[in-house]
Amino acid sequence: MAQYRVCLFKRVSNDIGHEVKALQRSLEVEASSEVEALKAAKALYCTLMRIADCSFHADAFEVERLSRSGRGRDDNEPEEVFRRFQSVL
Repeated sequence: MAQYRVCLFKRVSNDIGHEVKALQRSLEVEASSEVEALKAAKALYCTLMRIADCSFHADAFEVERLSRSGRGRDDNEPEEVFRRFQSVL
């Protein structure tokens, strides 16, 4: 299992109409893949916020792999292990 940081964002329009991503929360989870990390982070966010569905609060996500063991970045891993997920609602 690897350690991941998942950032949950809400896309909103600013005062001149441009879309920006507002960070709602950053969570660290342990999972077997980026997809599983995203699922775990969504579930944890819902629990923390006491909501049933996170889609009203967060509709864009960034998942970053931190390490295999959860103790910092592994030396064997590339520096840029970073994927962006957009939710499909």
